Amino acid sequence: MKKIFLVLLAVVVVAGVFYLTRSSGVDNNINNNTGLVNNNKTGEKVSGKTLDVSGQNLTRLTAEFFNDNPGVEILDVSNNKLTGALPAEIRKMTGLKIVRASNNQLTGIPAEIGQLSKLQELDFSGNQINTYPNEMANLKNNLKVLKLTGNTFTPAQIAELQKFLPETEIEF
Repeated sequence: MKKIFLVLLAVVVVAGVFYLTRSSGVDNNINNNTGLVNNNKTGEKVSGKTLDVSGQNLTRLTAEFFNDNPGVEILDVSNNKLTGALPAEIRKMTGLKIVRASNNQLTGIPAEIGQLSKLQELDFSGNQINTYPNEMANLKNNLKVLKLTGNTFTPAQIAELQKFLPETEIEF
């Protein structure tokens, strides 16, 4: 009886750990009538090539979030409670054209953002960002709009960004 109890306890613990590590939006239900993917845990919705998790009070995004959504072109993580920088795994979303990460508590931009060669619009407005990676210069050929209003960049940093991204409209 003791052995059965210990085995059951081990199964419950392993299942709990698995659930916690996968709670980023991996278990999706697909509604074939609308083409929407709806995750019951985060409210994540994918329509066509748009992934919208805005306004979900998210505090972090896990690697699985990015690994499970490589074909997304528009990512909206705005109006959450994200801190630090977006995870480096964002580089796996190679089709991204638009990233909306406004109105969070972000303090940085990941260097891997420079690997997103199709990126046309980046919105980091309304955060606490005061630095940017040099890799952003890699976006000079496609990035049309960079929104940085409501952050703490210095005029010298903005001038340097304008040199890196001469064809980009920078809102600050």
